[in-house]
Amino acid sequence: MKIKSGLLMLLLLVSLTGCGSALVNSSYSRSTATVLKIYTATDTAGHSFIAYVVDRNGTEVVVSDALARTSHAVGDTIEYLDMKMALPDGRQTLAFTIFK
Repeated sequence: MKIKSGLLMLLLLVSLTGCGSALVNSSYSRSTATVLKIYTATDTAGHSFIAYVVDRNGTEVVVSDALARTSHAVGDTIEYLDMKMALPDGRQTLAFTIFK
């Protein structure tokens, strides 16, 4: 599971920063939170999108399920990756994603 979550984080980092951009500093931790709201979409070809709104330290954030494999309900507790990235241009970003 650790390798799987590490690979998912690497893929997410590359998609956010591009292959040519090196991260100055990054870290991630596993977090849990209660689902407050759910966003879903499906196109005519059957491609799906799922994301969950959770409370993270008093702020609502969106946790994406990039593989659209989960089916949580409001009130469920989810586990997700809480990622912090510092980019070479000085920007510091946050990203939240389901890793199961």
